[in-house]
Order: sequence, then C-alpha cells, then structure tokens
Amino acid sequence: MADAALLIDPLLDEYEKAYASEKRSLYCAADPAEARRYLAGPGREKPARPAVAIGKGWCVALWAKGYLLNDAGQAADAIPYLVRAAGMRSGHRQYWAELGFAYQATKNWPALLDAGGRAAALAAEATGPDRTSLLCKAWHSMAYAQVELGSWDDAIASLNKCLALDPDNAKAKSELNYITHSRPKG
Repeated sequence: MADAALLIDPLLDEYEKAYASEKRSLYCAADPAEARRYLAGPGREKPARPAVAIGKGWCVALWAKGYLLNDAGQAADAIPYLVRAAGMRSGHRQYWAELGFAYQATKNWPALLDAGGRAAALAAEATGPDRTSLLCKAWHSMAYAQVELGSWDDAIASLNKCLALDPDNAKAKSELNYITHSRPKG
C-alpha cells in the first residue's frame, strides 16, 4: 500500500490544487455522453447548480485511495475518498460497491443498504455476461444490511432476486439458510 500511496497521494494533491478555485460542481466522466448525463442532471434540462465535467482521472485516484485503505483494514479512512468518487461519478457501479464494503466494515447498515441499492440500480442497466454477477453482488450487500437492520423479509426478497437470475447461486442459498436459522421466531 505504501508504494501505491506514493503515487496516488501526490496525484490527489495535484487535482485538489488544480480545482481549488472551482465554484461549480465537479463531475468525472469517461466520455462526452457520460458528461452530458451528469451535466443535465436526472430528469432536468439543467443541473441544480452550475457544473463542469472533467476526465475520470480524479475519481479513479479517489477510488484507488479508498480501495487501498479498505484493503488495509482502514475502512473508516476510506469512506471520505469513496464518497467523493461516487459523488463525482455517481453512474460508476464499482465506486458504490467499494463504498459498500467500507460501510459494511464500519457497520453502517443504512449506508450499506443505500450503496448496495445504488450498485444494484447501475448493475441493472449493465449488459453483457457479468450483469447477473454484478446484480447478485449488490443484492447480497443489500441483504446483509437488511439482516443487520432486522428487515428479514426484505433480505429474503433481495436474495430471491438473485436466485431468480442465478438459481445455483451458492452464496444466496447460504444466506437464505442463515436467515432461516437465525431469524427471531414469532
């Protein structure tokens, strides 16, 4: 981690300095279509406040820093980086998934449920062979939070969504078994 931090920290400092005087909302985008989505805002012709889209580099660096901190067992320190990355590039599922890992490690169940829900919504838009896997991972995350919050029926529903797409998903089956044996009776 120390070697990667030697590269990431100066890069993050450069971005902070480069955009320190920027008053508009900043968004990271990989291409013009993604930039237009962020600048238009959801369901609006114009964003709520002026905004500008920049390349994806800053968000990748923020995510990488959060990922490294998560991997080093420093989830609480990872959260601000991951929140910022997800906020600046809200359409990138991996940022929400990594943020979910940090919330799980810090036992912030409502935030984990929100991050999992956002990851699931983005995965639902995905195409390709990984779509089912991405959805199931997000639903597992949501189910974990739902169990911790005592929302047993919601957790079962999340896991059943996974099994509807992937009937052999061992993790979903195992989680449902856990719920069956752990759920309070009555």
